[in-house]
Amino acid sequence: MVGFSNSTGQIDLADYYKMLERRIARLERGVSGAPSTDVVVIGSLAITGLALATQTITTDGDNYRVMMRYSWTAVPDDPSEYNKEALDGYLTSWSLDGTHWTAELFTTDTFADVGPFTQSQVVTFRVRARTVKGTLGNFSSISNTTTADATAPFQPATPVVSPYLGQLAIDWNGLDVSSNPMPTDFRFCEVHLSTSSPTFTPSTATLVGTILRGGGTWVATGLAYGTVQYARLVAVDTVGNRSVASTAGSGTPVQAADGDIASLGVGKLTAGVISAIITISGRIATSLTGARAEMNSNGFQAFNSSGQQTFDVKASTGAVTITGAFRTAFPSAGVPYVDMTSIADRTTLTFYDASGTNPAFMNTPIDGSGNPMVGINTAAFTYNSVTCKHRLFMANASGIILESFRTSGGNNEGGRLALTGAGATLGIMSNGVINGGYVDLNGGQAKLNVQNSGSVAAELAMFDDQSWWVSGVFSADNVIGGDALVFCGSWSPGSNTDFILSYGTTFSSTPNVIYSFKLSGASQGDDRCSAESATGFTIHCVTACAPKLNYFNFRTT
Repeated sequence: MVGFSNSTGQIDLADYYKMLERRIARLERGVSGAPSTDVVVIGSLAITGLALATQTITTDGDNYRVMMRYSWTAVPDDPSEYNKEALDGYLTSWSLDGTHWTAELFTTDTFADVGPFTQSQVVTFRVRARTVKGTLGNFSSISNTTTADATAPFQPATPVVSPYLGQLAIDWNGLDVSSNPMPTDFRFCEVHLSTSSPTFTPSTATLVGTILRGGGTWVATGLAYGTVQYARLVAVDTVGNRSVASTAGSGTPVQAADGDIASLGVGKLTAGVISAIITISGRIATSLTGARAEMNSNGFQAFNSSGQQTFDVKASTGAVTITGAFRTAFPSAGVPYVDMTSIADRTTLTFYDASGTNPAFMNTPIDGSGNPMVGINTAAFTYNSVTCKHRLFMANASGIILESFRTSGGNNEGGRLALTGAGATLGIMSNGVINGGYVDLNGGQAKLNVQNSGSVAAELAMFDDQSWWVSGVFSADNVIGGDALVFCGSWSPGSNTDFILSYGTTFSSTPNVIYSFKLSGASQGDDRCSAESATGFTIHCVTACAPKLNYFNFRTT
């Protein structure tokens, strides 16, 4: 027999039976499936000690993110407190709006890592205990705003300034003042120049350029000969926190003397063609300001006319960042191509045909919580001489929407399927509004109706309490076909003893008639249905009268 031994070497039967109880309970749950909706919830399983710790990370795009680690006090594993059921573990979930929650995740740990999130998002986390037989404790929850990064990078090392003809090369080794690497969320160093003093205060007026992560060289141009220039660096991280300015390096731009120059050190050289076996340069650029492309120790970069970076290939990792459109081919090449852009709140992939005139596209607009959704749209196509499109839209809170609509007949005119956490709807739209058949399935009911511009005309609804709801009216005999199940009508004949009603159509089988008389005078009292057929029926009265005849017909065969 397998068991546990205590300190005296004897088998501890209590622990052994507890182990067996857990294994049997898990096996029972594996056979019967997850607990039913009639789950037992007891207060003695409540979670205590729920706390939060955060950690700052950066993504591949140098974006600042926050990981949230939630921890709690372990619930005592005492089956006598939980309907004689051993503790199984914990169920966790989280929400950004306090209403829509993620699926519950099971863990046996007393902590859970959630994220990453952008700074200043409000995250609500909840956790509850579960026994091996499915008994649950009440939720314990906590809401926190993700930590905003307010820590600036360390002070950069002092730059080394080298004079050239009318210019200065400002070099930075990529380290802080203590010769340590810059923090992981560091982005670039601003380069500031001033002739006032080595302790000048950096400002927008003194900013002349930037040096990216890893160090490098910035060449300052257009400087006066013989005037001392002081250079200071300010480190900036991915969320804009700025460091204390470095101590200043200094240099004086020089002017070439008359005569031959055997060894030439210049900051700028203008020439037609330069031919060399090997060139070693800290920076090669098509221009020093404005729209330009350049290569330096950090990799390859491009900038627009405002000096904003639009392209970057990192030499250290090979990571590529592009601001603007990315295309797999030139539009004039006569082949299909893909165009990727990031504008405002979304990134869009556009798939063009060879003509470049009929694209399909996929985009990722951002929802109200800052999370990306996904939309997929086909190119236009012709069906039954009508121009149509399909699209699939996967939202975070409002669910999944699949539409097929014609573009020439109005916005979203066609079929629509919507799936949410609460249910599903299927309908026909016109101008973006349900207009036609509509099926609605959700947690407690199923509805089938006809709508006109969003207003319900007739509806059949079934509820989970076994009740039904029917709205609308039954059709009269002169507007239906011969296959109708139920129809009715009202008729005011003249005075007679035999009233012969014709349906106006021939039914596939003889309907059963239910009728009533409405008289202005005394009750007739002895009328009867004397004949019925697939085309009508006859009501016979003892004496002549002028009634209003109401009838209800149904077919059984």
